[in-house]
Amino acid sequence: MNYLAAFKTLFCIGLIVSITTPSAEQTEDNSSFGQCLIPLHSKALDSQLHLNTITSNPAKDAVYLEADSGSINPQGISKLYGNIIIQQNNTVFNADRAQINRPDSKIVAQGNVILSDSNFKLKSPSVEYNLEKKTGTIETADYSLGEEGVHGKSAQIKQIDKNRLTLKNATLTSCPAFKESWHLASSTIHLNNETQIGDARNVTFN
Repeated sequence: MNYLAAFKTLFCIGLIVSITTPSAEQTEDNSSFGQCLIPLHSKALDSQLHLNTITSNPAKDAVYLEADSGSINPQGISKLYGNIIIQQNNTVFNADRAQINRPDSKIVAQGNVILSDSNFKLKSPSVEYNLEKKTGTIETADYSLGEEGVHGKSAQIKQIDKNRLTLKNATLTSCPAFKESWHLASSTIHLNNETQIGDARNVTFN
């Protein structure tokens, strides 16, 4: 199960919008309108990212750290610099700089940040994340959901908990990056992995 099921609700909204308010360019070119309606397994974001991990078989809930330099404080704030890998279970960070506050499991990562877990993958210049609570704020992100190639951009992503995401000023598409014949755009998108329902505000279909 992943956020892709919630995306399918938005996908249906997109179909309705496309029927009622297609752009002039789309109606003039029927050959391009409506392509990519079924996810193409394009791995659009994956093709741009190289995710480094420490182990392929992590011990449950153990936190793995690797970096070019830094200082480790098991009871306080650890600071890491260069080629950083932070890994816990299915959650992996890559970044240029990071601070980890071990007592509250909070990570502040900056510079070419890649965050990946079992439900999504994203790239951002700045991420604040709580490993224990699975909550966080991601700024100016490129992201992909699940294994189906659904991807987009968002000015901000908030992970409310392990099952809920809120995207601000975001786009969604299942088209490959080199042939994005459609996308949904919305001021606010809510995706709920538990209920498998997604909803959006101020939706346009482009």
